[in-house]
Amino acid sequence: MIAWRSQTPGRCPSISLRRSSSNPTIQPHHSRPWNPLIAQAFYRRGIIESWGRGTLKIRDQLAKAGLPAPEFESEHGEVVVRFRPARLVAVPRPGRPTAEVTAEVLAYCQEPRRSSEIMTLLGLRHWRTFQTNYLNPLLEAGLLARTVPDKPRSSKQRYVTTGLGDQWLSARSG
Repeated sequence: MIAWRSQTPGRCPSISLRRSSSNPTIQPHHSRPWNPLIAQAFYRRGIIESWGRGTLKIRDQLAKAGLPAPEFESEHGEVVVRFRPARLVAVPRPGRPTAEVTAEVLAYCQEPRRSSEIMTLLGLRHWRTFQTNYLNPLLEAGLLARTVPDKPRSSKQRYVTTGLGDQWLSARSG
């Protein structure tokens, strides 16, 4: 997951929180599936190991990674879980630029650059590979922007680091 905002909320309808403590779902607790047939199917498929341990596992894995504990709230008959990042993080995934490549491109594009210039920087020759694996993910994440947004194929097209890209660079170096 890549978290670019101050929080990443998740919602689960038709479940309510117990109000016996300030954040009861991250303490050991009794849990009952809303729909036992679906829970049993998930268990048999190996999607869940047991019912009622998910929030504890989430808490433990976040602590292990040095990240803040999630926040659980009950709103309008559903549970809202908020994950707040300790800092901006880019996670390498297949077909996605690594953090090092992202940093290199964002630093290079402080001034508007042609795609051919960025390809040369990365040592790439194949346009489709560059576009699919590097350029589009950075544009979609909002880290790079086109200088001519209405004409993506313009001969005058350049790419420049956005404010979010600058923020990403600062978080990475700081």
